[in-house]
Amino acid sequence: MRTFALAEILVAGAVSSSGQSVSIVENGKARMPLVVADAKDPVAAELQRVVRKISGAELKLAGATPSSRGVYLGAAPDFPWLGLAPELAGVGPEGFRSGREDVPDAAEIEKLWAETRAWL
Repeated sequence: MRTFALAEILVAGAVSSSGQSVSIVENGKARMPLVVADAKDPVAAELQRVVRKISGAELKLAGATPSSRGVYLGAAPDFPWLGLAPELAGVGPEGFRSGREDVPDAAEIEKLWAETRAWL
């Protein structure tokens, strides 16, 4: 499920490669684009909508290339130059890895996301 993975990518995108915090949006203005492998991905449109509703900022979409800067949105294989595949080994279809037994399944996550979307 790509919806839940979106949250992980946002969190990962909020920290620079040096470990310092970065702002995706500041004072109602986008500070960086969404870097996507497919500009028609509905997840990108949904993220743009949510960020616009929360902050008033319009996140631009940028094509994914090895020199792209911004918040990457997609699966690790979409961006092989980032070398994320080893770090994401064992991540399940829900988009997360956990050793806990009580992790919600995809249906529970989708229900929570639907409730969140209704609030937004």
